[in-house]
Amino acid sequence: NSPANVGVRISSVGLEGNSVKVSASVKASAAGTYDMVCVLVADNLKYEGGYTDNDENLYSNVVLAVSGDNFLTYRAASAFDLAKDAEYERDFEFAFESVPSESILKNMRAVILVHRKNADGKSEVNNCAECGYGETLDYRYN
Repeated sequence: NSPANVGVRISSVGLEGNSVKVSASVKASAAGTYDMVCVLVADNLKYEGGYTDNDENLYSNVVLAVSGDNFLTYRAASAFDLAKDAEYERDFEFAFESVPSESILKNMRAVILVHRKNADGKSEVNNCAECGYGETLDYRYN
């Protein structure tokens, strides 16, 4: 019922020191005010307190980090205006106490959510995309 008004591109998901850095951009097919959030999630994380060696102890879609407080809704403080065919880029940085392990990095992905206010003023996710560590994703319209 609500086709995406923006395409999402993820140009990098990488490690610098103890920080995971994500660079993403959006391109509008319709003018509007949007907001963008990045979430780092990981799959195949083993729960060390488990009692068997099978897949019962593996967890997927575990949220490792969220950029800011706009995970579920459009926020005016971080919103941006886009004209039709305009692009906007935002960089996200997630600092960890120590360098994430290779197993976490290989199972980690960045998820970008783009929020927009709909006609009745409520926030909705206008588009989303995900990209694995060390990978890129060209513009995707869902």
